[in-house]
Amino acid sequence: MASTDYHRQYWKQYKKKTRQISLTLSLEEYKLWQQAAASQGRRSVGQQIKAEALAYRDQEHLPDLDTQQYLIELIRILRGLGNNLNQLARQSNTFGKLIGQRQAIKILQDLENTADGFTRATKEVRNPQNKG
Repeated sequence: MASTDYHRQYWKQYKKKTRQISLTLSLEEYKLWQQAAASQGRRSVGQQIKAEALAYRDQEHLPDLDTQQYLIELIRILRGLGNNLNQLARQSNTFGKLIGQRQAIKILQDLENTADGFTRATKEVRNPQNKG
C-alpha cells in the first residue's frame, strides 16, 4: 500500500470516529480559559474546555494541578505499602515462618491510615465546598 493510500484510508476511518467543533469566544473569555488551562497544566484552551465539559457530563470534579499531584503521590504511597506487604507475605512463605504479629499489625495499620487519608482527600476533592 502506497503512503498516500494509507493516509487516505487513515483519515477516512478517523473522520468516521471523531467530530470537530468550532467555538467562538470573546478575547476576555479566551484569556480566562487560557488562565484556567495554565493553572491545570494543560497546553491549550481546547484541552481545558474538553476536560471541563467531560467532567461536567460525568458529574465529576476536575481537580486542580496541586490536587492531582497530591492524589498521584497518595496512590504511589498506597502501592508502596501494598508492595511491602506482598514482599513480607512472599518472604514468610519462602522461609516457612510467619512475620511477627506486631509487625503485621503495624503494616496493616499503616495501610489503613493511608487508605483513610486517601479517602478523606478524595472526598475533599469531590466536594470542595464541604472543607473545614
